[in-house]
Amino acid sequence: MRRIEPGIDIKLEELGRTIELWRNGDRDEAISLVKSDEGKREMDKLRSEFDGLRMLWQTRRHAAADDARSRVVFGAGALGVVAVFIGGLLAYALIIEQRAFANISAYSQAMDREAGCDSLTGLPNRRRLLAAVDALAARPDIETCKVALLYLDVDGFKRVNDALGHSAGDAFLRRLAKWLSAVVRREDMLARVGGDEFVALLSDYGDDEDLCQLARRLVAQAQSAAKAEYGGRFEIGLSVGIATYPDRVSNVRKLIDAADAAMYAAKREHASSFCFGPVTANESEYDVRIAK
Repeated sequence: MRRIEPGIDIKLEELGRTIELWRNGDRDEAISLVKSDEGKREMDKLRSEFDGLRMLWQTRRHAAADDARSRVVFGAGALGVVAVFIGGLLAYALIIEQRAFANISAYSQAMDREAGCDSLTGLPNRRRLLAAVDALAARPDIETCKVALLYLDVDGFKRVNDALGHSAGDAFLRRLAKWLSAVVRREDMLARVGGDEFVALLSDYGDDEDLCQLARRLVAQAQSAAKAEYGGRFEIGLSVGIATYPDRVSNVRKLIDAADAAMYAAKREHASSFCFGPVTANESEYDVRIAK
């Protein structure tokens, strides 16, 4: 702008002289001054300066635009990298969380299985049996279902413990659990509820004759297991109490007590026998009949 100012002053001065000459009547002199192109040379200089200034502004504007564009691109790239990094962290955290929940769930399920499993034989324990009975009682179609429970007590087992020790007795119970499991249907439950007591829970069985045959096979299995283990050294058998719903007990949860009472009646009557235990009218005592 400092370079342009002198040229502007010269052009304005030249215009001022021309106008002054024209006003004073020296029109020929004014026209001669215009024809001298003095003013044109100054205007050309001014145009040249303005063109240079415009080019300088354009250069700086393009440079500023390029710088801003590069900054925007760099900032967007940096934000993209940060976003990818944060997304990766979130995905990693989600995977870790899912694995943790999976481990916790697996551990919880394992704990539930262990809590419902007999540590000696691997069979379901009393807790799991009671849960299964409660689940049956809660079924909406329970009134149309047939449920049977066989309570098994090993006869002669005390002599094994007394003669050979508890370790040998535990080994025999593990073998017996496998032999008895081979007789019970896969969809039914065989549980160990006490030292030498087992329970078989059946649903949708055939009739009493089917239960009698099952009881006989269970007794035979116990005798076979003892013979395979001890070669006839000990007389081992089973006393079996049988209770059924809905014809002998009015509530599924009463099956265990009814079958337990029938088992003791069978044990008093004869070793390795089985009994059915229906409920009396007041449902406070159990009546049994011996079945050979």
